[in-house]
Amino acid sequence: MVLVDRGNCSFVTKALNAQAAGAKGLIIRGTKRAVYEAIVSHNSTNSSTLSDSHNSEPTSSLAVMDKPVFEYDCSKGEAFVDKLATPEWTTDAEQCSGDHGCSSKSCVLTGHTKMQESGKKYQVCCMWDTFVLMGVTNRTVAKELEIPVVYVTIANGHKLQKAIDKHSTSLVARTYRRELPFIDVSSVLLWALGVATALGATYYSASPLRRQDSTFYEPKQRGEDLHEESSRDDVWELDARHAVGFIALAGVFLTVFYYVKLGGVIPVLFAVSGAATLAQVVGTPGMERLMPSSASREVTIPLLGDTARLSEVLGLLFSISVAVVWYLHRRTYWVLQDIMGISLCFVFLRTVQLPNLKVATILLTLAFCYDVFFVFLSPIFFGSSVMEDVATGGPAAYTKTGYPGVDYCERYPKYPACIDPEPMPMLLVLPRIMDWAVGPACSGLVTLFCPVCSSPSRYVSTTPMAPRTTSVLWRLAMPWV
Repeated sequence: MVLVDRGNCSFVTKALNAQAAGAKGLIIRGTKRAVYEAIVSHNSTNSSTLSDSHNSEPTSSLAVMDKPVFEYDCSKGEAFVDKLATPEWTTDAEQCSGDHGCSSKSCVLTGHTKMQESGKKYQVCCMWDTFVLMGVTNRTVAKELEIPVVYVTIANGHKLQKAIDKHSTSLVARTYRRELPFIDVSSVLLWALGVATALGATYYSASPLRRQDSTFYEPKQRGEDLHEESSRDDVWELDARHAVGFIALAGVFLTVFYYVKLGGVIPVLFAVSGAATLAQVVGTPGMERLMPSSASREVTIPLLGDTARLSEVLGLLFSISVAVVWYLHRRTYWVLQDIMGISLCFVFLRTVQLPNLKVATILLTLAFCYDVFFVFLSPIFFGSSVMEDVATGGPAAYTKTGYPGVDYCERYPKYPACIDPEPMPMLLVLPRIMDWAVGPACSGLVTLFCPVCSSPSRYVSTTPMAPRTTSVLWRLAMPWV
């Protein structure tokens, strides 16, 4: 295993030379000298002198650039020195390297100078010390490489050098490729969460009928109770025409979202709907359990002049707070997104119901065709998967022209060319677990918005206990007889 410093020639040239010399592997370590030489090379065609004879403070124009510099970041640490060290690339300043924002604890000359009455000042800024992408432009030459080549940062290079000095004859270095896990734990847990959501929504959709389980053997009383319950719940029963229209409308909206990017509107709509459904599923019942008296106490709503139960008002305020917090931190607060998505699924399956097996079959068949077309067949007609594009918000940043590289984006994640499009919030999201790969595991909520799931539960809840199984099958099959 050979250890060499970065600089003088390309990574590929170093690797080929090491391979020709019989090395089993190559470790390239970053150095401050290589960083300084890269800065000098970039500045060779630009003017690096600014004059300011009246202001002794550094001017902000020194660090203003359309694209941040790869080698250093003046916003994390900056200073001006009177003299250059020998050699020049070792020049540093405690004011800069001691800045708490400078993680490398080392600063480098930027090539910019400032003229003052006291003389010329040399600018030093915080040097980046992160991994560098060893890109290969000539694929033909790269195919000749047979040895592993790794890059270590300047700080790790110093540690490695100390280890070599201490154990010059017994030190062993080993390179390895990180392995992907045999089982994607995040996807398994996400699948379990989706199944639990479907089961929970199914159980929740039949809760009004289940509360009348004690009256199953009293048809008259049961019918009156059901009528009273249905008058309070807004239930929409789909027929065959509704099923066709439901899928057709979903396809139209998906196509519109594919061509018209509404990234700023969808999160707002999701936050509003999520707050309303969360209040219905969690907020109001939770308040009634914590404060039982709030269920019977009514308050007047300002401006509207209407009355509502105190538990509903408090539950809605709690849900709105959750929705606002999620909206402000929607790229990181995935737990709140999952909670609101699950509550949305609960309310949808309770509101939209299927009357019989015929409508359920039509809806499932059309939904299957809808998924197959927009996921697998749409690239033939649209050039890319419509479902994937809409769900992820569009192509990832690294696929676009002008992407500066993963090493650059690690240093400047908020640079416009590094920012991935915002995905649709209609997803169950779970971070990667025991997996070094970036990006969360996602599952669309639309697959859970299937009223077929709740039909058996409601039929079971309306069937007497003894002949329940036979009766459920008979009622489901009746429309086909």
